[in-house]
Amino acid sequence: GYPVAIPTNISLLPYNQYGLSQAYQNGNFKITLKNSEKTMSDLNFDGGIRLGFFDALTGQKETSGGLFGKFDYNFDPYHGILDISVDHFSTDSLQFLPGTKTEDWIRIAPSVRLDGDNWSLRGGINFVGVSNKNDGNSAKLYPDFEFNYRPIKEILTLYAGLKGDLKQNRYGDIAKENYWADPRHNVRNTDYTYIISGGLKGKISPEISYNIGLKYSQIKNQYYYVLNNYDSGNISLPVIYSNAFDLTYDNTGIFNLSTEFSYVSSKDLSFILKANYYGY
Repeated sequence: GYPVAIPTNISLLPYNQYGLSQAYQNGNFKITLKNSEKTMSDLNFDGGIRLGFFDALTGQKETSGGLFGKFDYNFDPYHGILDISVDHFSTDSLQFLPGTKTEDWIRIAPSVRLDGDNWSLRGGINFVGVSNKNDGNSAKLYPDFEFNYRPIKEILTLYAGLKGDLKQNRYGDIAKENYWADPRHNVRNTDYTYIISGGLKGKISPEISYNIGLKYSQIKNQYYYVLNNYDSGNISLPVIYSNAFDLTYDNTGIFNLSTEFSYVSSKDLSFILKANYYGY
């Protein structure tokens, strides 16, 4: 991870993970109970339990467990939807945190959906609560709306949405995203204040489908990787870079233009072409 020539005295410099080997172990377990799509029931449900672990050779260990469920009840003429989850996370040996970092998360997202002949509208809220003994407690409330309009059945569907979310930046996810991140990192959670989206999708022919979408996200605590460095006190080499990445944060707006075309000739053969443009 060095931007310049590796120092000859690297093994004597502080803040360097020199000669350190790394290895990851990851496992997940989930049990789900849901009713069949063919069941002619007013209540549809999909829920269960999940367990997970992730550890590194450098001493960091993460364990997680929780309950989740999604329920959809047909009240005719509208549907009541409840998406709920409760999770506990525990991580050891993170930077500046002696002992264990623990977080308890709860998500409750109730909404109502109305369906017309060629349209559907769903509106609700997304509540996210986090309890952290190191950083304190936080609670966020976001909008959650979706709208679909089908002026030409199967050929053209217009869609739009407004939502927000609090993303948990777990140690295991960051470690797999950037192998050269400092193994002691403690990444802040990212707050998606709002996400506005819209686009059109449909079929050009029975085999060819398309989806063209726009999305703009306003984000707090978006993280970026930067190389660790410190002042060496040496005039000829004033800045010494570590060989691991640290993180910095900023409030960010992200614009995304996406296009997707797919070709399906049979159940055994399909092609998908995707393109994305991002502006930060």
